[in-house]
Amino acid sequence: MVAVIALSVWALRAGVEVRRARRIGVGRIPELRRRHLRLAKPAAALILLGFVAGPLSMWLFRERAPFGTLHAGLGVIVASLFLATAWLGRRVEQGRLDVATLHGRLALAAVVAAGVAAVAGFVLLP
Repeated sequence: MVAVIALSVWALRAGVEVRRARRIGVGRIPELRRRHLRLAKPAAALILLGFVAGPLSMWLFRERAPFGTLHAGLGVIVASLFLATAWLGRRVEQGRLDVATLHGRLALAAVVAAGVAAVAGFVLLP
């Protein structure tokens, strides 16, 4: 998951570049947007896959309560933030730029929360 979080940070940085280019009116926006989407879509999908795999692992392999840890609670928050970010990102992709600022803020919150969840998960490592 640390690699997936790193991919998410990379996608976030690419999104910031799109925002910066849009603000100053640089013509590279389509290229920057494509790069952001190439990174962000797999990152969000992998985060959500990890959210599903984590509780399954706790239940099937460790014989522990799937949602009985701080890490799991933070995982619910992270998954919710990534889902909301992806949903708003889809709206931005369809041309609804009025939600672009909220999309970016949620993305930042999602990545920060994912980092906090990762740290909280260290105690669960074998």
